[in-house]
Amino acid sequence: MIGFMVAKLNTYFQTKNTDMDILTLGWVTILALFTWSIAMVVWGRNGF
Repeated sequence: MIGFMVAKLNTYFQTKNTDMDILTLGWVTILALFTWSIAMVVWGRNGF
């Protein structure tokens, strides 16, 4: 799953300019951390 996402991002980055790469990478990082934190809270509370 992660490898697939990285491959998609790599092909996406190759079609964009550098400024969009940095901005997109920033948003992807923020969303990934947000998702990870929610997943850890749910896991910690045995919500799965």
